[in-house]
Amino acid sequence: MRIHLALLFILGIFISFSCCNTSNKTNSKTAQAEKKIYHPVVIQPDTTIYIVLNDSVREALTTQGKLISIRAKKAIKFALQNAIKEGGLEYALEYCNLNAMPITDSVSMNDNVQIKRLAKKYRNPLNETDENESRIYKSYVMQWISGVYMYPMVIPGKNNHPVYFDPMLVENLCLNCHGKPGEEINPELTKKIAELYPNDKAIDFKVGELRGMWSITFLDYVITDVK
Repeated sequence: MRIHLALLFILGIFISFSCCNTSNKTNSKTAQAEKKIYHPVVIQPDTTIYIVLNDSVREALTTQGKLISIRAKKAIKFALQNAIKEGGLEYALEYCNLNAMPITDSVSMNDNVQIKRLAKKYRNPLNETDENESRIYKSYVMQWISGVYMYPMVIPGKNNHPVYFDPMLVENLCLNCHGKPGEEINPELTKKIAELYPNDKAIDFKVGELRGMWSITFLDYVITDVK
């Protein structure tokens, strides 16, 4: 009987150890999955509409681009405000880290476009401008410095898809995470930003400054000529 009980005891320890080990492996896999970098969705055009990029088409696409950017901005702002109410600024920063791009992508899929929020002083490296986008952004910077009104524009992009560009200006709400550390950004939040974004450049902004620009690529349209 004693031998039987001893065997049961040893078997119980072995099972417990195995379960614990499996749990640790599962937790490790979960942690690794959470560390994966989010990649924007790839949207395939539903149709191909060939267009001549003239004044009337530019105006139509500008109007459409403006509406899409407003929807994307409202979706992000609404989610961010709810996150702040739910758990404060640190929670909202973590929420934004995980959900800002998926929220933008949901609007992209709804309108069959590719939406980007671009910047030179970026927080997420995925928002960095490429060579062509940098030239456009520089033109907006020069306009902003000169006090000239910065109009949105529609120009040919990759694969001749028309791309809508529109400047983004800093608002009061933005200063909580993009203002001056130690003043608008509290020490706890500054530490959290450094933890989530080790190479962060998106600080020291003031209200009304140029933060970046929207880029909206119309995937269904292909430009055959520019007039």
